[in-house]
Order: sequence, then structure tokens, then C-alpha cells
Amino acid sequence: MSSAVLNNTLIMNTVSSIYESEESLDNRSLYEMVASKLGVSLSDFQAPVGKSQTVRNLMTRKIRWAQQTLKIKGLLEQKSRGVWELLKTNKKDEYLHATIDGKMIIALSTDLGVSICADSRTVFASGVIDEPIHLTLTSSPYPIQKARAYGGESDMNAWLDMMMKTLEPIVERLAKGGSIVINLSNDVFLKGLPARSLYLEYFTIACWEKLGLYLMERGVWNSNKYPSPTQWACVKRYHAKSSYEPVLWFCNDPLACPADNRRILEEHTESHRQFVENGGMKYEYQHGDGAYRKRIGEFSKLSSGRIPNNSFYIPNNCLSGREVNQYAKELGLPVHSAKMPESLANRFVRHLTEEGQVVLDHYSGTGTTPEACELTGRRWFAIERVWEYVRQSFRRFDIHNIDYWVNPAFLAAQNEF
Repeated sequence: MSSAVLNNTLIMNTVSSIYESEESLDNRSLYEMVASKLGVSLSDFQAPVGKSQTVRNLMTRKIRWAQQTLKIKGLLEQKSRGVWELLKTNKKDEYLHATIDGKMIIALSTDLGVSICADSRTVFASGVIDEPIHLTLTSSPYPIQKARAYGGESDMNAWLDMMMKTLEPIVERLAKGGSIVINLSNDVFLKGLPARSLYLEYFTIACWEKLGLYLMERGVWNSNKYPSPTQWACVKRYHAKSSYEPVLWFCNDPLACPADNRRILEEHTESHRQFVENGGMKYEYQHGDGAYRKRIGEFSKLSSGRIPNNSFYIPNNCLSGREVNQYAKELGLPVHSAKMPESLANRFVRHLTEEGQVVLDHYSGTGTTPEACELTGRRWFAIERVWEYVRQSFRRFDIHNIDYWVNPAFLAAQNEF
């Protein structure tokens, strides 16, 4: 049992973030989600308490303390017996300032890129970005029933229309062989039913029929996300726990795409190294009715690395993300609840572009994609309409000692949107 995770502040912040991002929760679901988010097991916190040495769960006690504190502060409201949710008057979107249509302001620039506070359609209508884009990498709002603080459409058709209108001008600026990579959710359900929406399928088809984009890959990003879907896995128990999010990769000209998996090779396992050192295959082998054959002596030379799988594990939080959260709290700004980890952005930036090529993130949030571009030598444009998120993104450049210029007009513009 790690006493570090029983820290009152850590538990309070974790409980608060879960209530911010979820619908109504019963206590059992809350316990499981907190434990999953902290990477621990509830069973590890059973311990004797008090004079009678009665066995209690120290983690659930801390969670109930945090929940009770939120109740006392008037931040939670009861929906039914044992079920609570965050009061609507406490939602973070009331403290977010998003640019209005037609308004655009440069926030920050480095030697490699520019951050713009605006709606992406405003930026492309202005002609500010006038060079070919080799990769668009983003995590867009999902069409979930309860929108996040940063907005989005809950109706599938409205969401599809929004996505097509947003992507149309970007596709027009894609370089020959340019890619679009979008992280979406597998946990979008039909209202009131334990049945998943077909929005991913409709979106994929629309990208082909309306935008002329080829589907290159359905990547599977496994992470340490907390148990979901809450209603259908934790409360009603229909589903197994969801552990992945899809990452869709599209391209306008597959044969011209600069993708190269040699840029993201992984280290060989120790067992494979020993296999190669021992001379590789020792006998003939075939399977699949002869479709796959292995001959004596194959795999006797160690290659430069292992080709990565299209299903991969990357934790959904990272050091720079935690630094950004802390920075936001120091500035008194709302924390972004769904940041992309830097390792995920880094993987696709390296895989799909060459050094010096241009990468765009038109839902940039707190700037994960620009951070990955700075670390890998790619030029970049970041577009984000929420002032508070752009302001937090500055921290990512400080972490890596990257020189940047800040527009004083941006710093003064928070209350002008």
C-alpha cells in the first residue's frame, strides 16, 4: 500500500476532476474510477482501524471525505439515493473565454511555430496559413451526451456537419500525401441504451465521400483511463471496461505519403535478441496452408528495431501534462480535462512527417502537438479558441527551455472574447 496516494489534496483533485467529466455517479463507481485513475487497487488499502482494529478501506474513506467536502461547499447535488453530480452552476465552461467567430489573435511564436487563439475556420478564411500542411494531428470534441467544458455537439448529425465544415479548408491546404490523424472515443452511446453510436463509421465514410480522404489505419490507443462507460460498465454492468480509444489516420494520396515506420522503431525484446544471437531458426516451419514459411537461418541478423504494432499502450497522463495542470492552478485557470499525452503526439509526428515539414493541430488545447513538434524539429501551427487553454500551453515551452515570444495583446484579451 502506497501512503502517497492517500494524500488529501491528491484525492480531492482526483474526485473533483471525475465529477467534472462524468454524469451522475454512485459511490461504488466513484471508488473504482478514482482507484483506476491513480493506478492502484482498492483491495490494497484494507487495514485495521481504531481501538477495535476493525478492518476498513482507507482509500474509500478518503474518497468519501473528499465527496463530503464538495457537498458542504455546495458543489454537488443529489440526483437519487446515493447518486451525486456536480451542480450545473459549478461547471468550468462558465469560466472559459472562447473567441467569437471572426476574431483571431496571435498568442505565441517560436522559431518553429505559431499559436493562434481563434476558431480554425476563421484562421483558414483569413489566409494566414498559406503553405502546405503535411500532417493535421488533433483530438477533437467527441459527440457525447454530456459535452465537456470546452464544448462540442452531442447530436451525431450536428457533430458530423461540424467536423466536415472544420476539415474542408484544412484538406484544401494539405500537401500531396498529407495526413489527418484524429483521436476520437469508442465510448459514445445511444441515449439511454447500452449500445454504441455508429458515429465513427459515419465519420470515416464521410471523410471518403465528402473530403476524398483514404482511411490508412484505425489505431488502437490503450491507456490507463479510468473505468468506463460509467453507466453501462460500472453501474448497470452490461459492458466490460473500455480500455482504448481509436486514432484514425487518413491521407489524401497514400502512395505520396512520407510516412516511414523506421522513424518509430522500438527496441527488440531481450528474448528476441537471444534468439538472433543463437542463430535464428533451427528448422523449417510453415503454417496457414503454406502461406507463411520460415527457413533455417532466418532471423539470424539483428535488425535496427522492432516495427511497432497498430495497437499500443501510452499512459493518458505525462510529466508535461501534470506540469501544465499545476501551472493552470497557479494562474487560477480551469484545468483542461482531456489532454493528449506528449508521447502519443510524438509518435504520430515522427511516423508521418519528416523534419522541417508542417504539422497543424486545430483543436490544440494546451499545446501537446506543438510540444511534440518542438522536440522533433517539425514546424507547426496550433489553433485553439479557448483563451485559458492557450495561456496554459506556455508552460510546455518553459519545461524544455524553448525560447518563445508572447503577444502582449493576447495576455490582455481574456475578457474581450
